[in-house]
Amino acid sequence: MSEMATRQATRGSDPPSERTPAPAGRSRPATAPLALAAAVTTVWAALVSLIPTIIVVGFAYAVDSTGDPVAKVFRLGLAGWLLAHGVPIRTGLGPIGLTPLVMTAFAAWRVMRAGVHTARAVRARRARSVRRTLAAGCGVGVAYGIVGAATAAVARLPGMSVDPLRAAVTLGLFGLVAGLFGAANESRVLARAVRTLPAVVVDGIRTGLVALLLILGAGAGVAGTALALAGGDASQILEDYQTGVIGQAGLTLVCLLYGPTLAIWATSYLIGPGFAIGSGTSVTAAKVVLGPVPAAPALAGLPSESAGVWGPLLLGLPLAA
Repeated sequence: MSEMATRQATRGSDPPSERTPAPAGRSRPATAPLALAAAVTTVWAALVSLIPTIIVVGFAYAVDSTGDPVAKVFRLGLAGWLLAHGVPIRTGLGPIGLTPLVMTAFAAWRVMRAGVHTARAVRARRARSVRRTLAAGCGVGVAYGIVGAATAAVARLPGMSVDPLRAAVTLGLFGLVAGLFGAANESRVLARAVRTLPAVVVDGIRTGLVALLLILGAGAGVAGTALALAGGDASQILEDYQTGVIGQAGLTLVCLLYGPTLAIWATSYLIGPGFAIGSGTSVTAAKVVLGPVPAAPALAGLPSESAGVWGPLLLGLPLAA
């Protein structure tokens, strides 16, 4: 009896998987169709990044609003969302192609998440399957290109339009790169590829990225200093609009969205090539040519003359980095 009790106690303490083995023919969880998974995750990513863009455009439009219908503001928001992906806007005064990089980074993050969720839907999570990873990334890219073409077709106003073909190609490539990165990270294909690289390549990439961040940080510091020194002019530009608090907040928000762009311009100034705005303004450390520029407070810090005696010190910042 003691032996029987011992056996029963031992049998009762075994894990359920050992006591009742799973049937050999047990079915695995169903895989979601790739087209459906990519469509749902990509459309959701587009909506999440589109809503803040429309809100920002609505605030900025309050600067000179004349009571136009909400549909116009909505179409302007769609055009601004496409501009954040690098799609230029055609207007009667010429094309607008200056990308707000803050919105670009936000959109890229959302598309990366779409790649992650698509990879999970097709059971590529930690599977290290190159085929499933490529399928998830390509699915997100195709869906994002279709969303871009549809958005460009709707974002039309008198005197403003966006090329649907250009939007489809640009957003398709954007979605492919960001979605593929997210899917590769989720499936561990990216980690496996990094482990196969030689140590000298990994060290070189890491060193290059650190140097890049240091130079961009120096550019951001120079741009912030220049804008602070021209704070009076920036305040005057903001006051000249004679708009309410909402309009001023919208204009300030738009300037903040272009903050990374100003940092990149200042970095190019420090490195040597400089930058250009439109067709009549070019700025380098050795020569400054100012033409008509947009009346934006953030551009009040543009230099009016060459660096002069400060040139060697400024150009030494990238060397220090």
